[in-house]
Amino acid sequence: MEPIFVRKLNRRERDFLYELMEDKRVGYRAKIIILSYEGYTPPQIEKALHMHVKNVRKWIHRFNEYGVKGIVKRKGGGRKPKIDEKVVKRIVNTTRISPHKLGLPFSTWSLRKLETYLRSQGIEISYERIRQLLLKHGFKFWKTKQELISRDPGFEAKKARILRLYRRANCVVLCMDEKRVAIKYYGGRAWRVKKKIIPLNQRVKEALVLFGVYDPHNKWRCFDFYPNMRTESFIDFVHKVVRRFKERVYLILDNHPANLSKKIKQELAKIKNLKLVYLPFNYPKLNRIEDEFSLFQKEVLANRNFKDSQELVLAAKKWVRYRNRIGIE
Repeated sequence: MEPIFVRKLNRRERDFLYELMEDKRVGYRAKIIILSYEGYTPPQIEKALHMHVKNVRKWIHRFNEYGVKGIVKRKGGGRKPKIDEKVVKRIVNTTRISPHKLGLPFSTWSLRKLETYLRSQGIEISYERIRQLLLKHGFKFWKTKQELISRDPGFEAKKARILRLYRRANCVVLCMDEKRVAIKYYGGRAWRVKKKIIPLNQRVKEALVLFGVYDPHNKWRCFDFYPNMRTESFIDFVHKVVRRFKERVYLILDNHPANLSKKIKQELAKIKNLKLVYLPFNYPKLNRIEDEFSLFQKEVLANRNFKDSQELVLAAKKWVRYRNRIGIE
């Protein structure tokens, strides 16, 4: 049998083949073509690359017939079978219907359950193909999200006012709220070799109330702890914060009964540069301090076992300094 060789290579083909040699998957094919172009016979290439001579001849023949395209790996595993548009509509419409309305003993479709039901209706399709079709039509396996919906009759006006304050850069806006913090062992996510278990019924050593304000314009926050949530604690914290500012301060509060009490309103009315702004009922996500409390929970409380209140207060002060370089006075 006469040895075969590749045809003459032009400059572009040579450059492409030398680049293709770096490919881990198909680089050996480019090496076969380059060695053949340099005068090596298929048996010599077989010894050099530890391949069967039949494969060497196959790639030389394919390159001679199709060029570079003949040795580049094809993408995909072939053409996907076509599904009639009517069948696709039936699959999409079936997904939109709750299974129990079709007389089935469950209320949520899984891909395999959907595949089984469609096959019972004469539609032969795999669950993976169903998944692709559903993604193509905008379906996702969503988890139902629970959210407080405000039924405040003045909701739109209150929301618009607060959003205007957030957009105004020439005024001081402070978002305020309080959070009860227990001194105990807090769980959380962490990189560990073994899963850590903490008792669900652990004893709480002590409980403090964390009052916090957040200035969304200057990204400034101020936290402080009090032994209780009484009116005196609330007013003392507000005085401590507001006295830092000479200009008018808009204090955003939720609709907790304590915040709406006459005593608090009377005491805070004595502060000349303070203006109270109340959130719509049952709409806490409009208060930016909620995000700060979530961050505090994640970065300070998670994976910590506080021995006493002093350790908790020091950890909070350190975190506030880290966030805005201003300590709690």
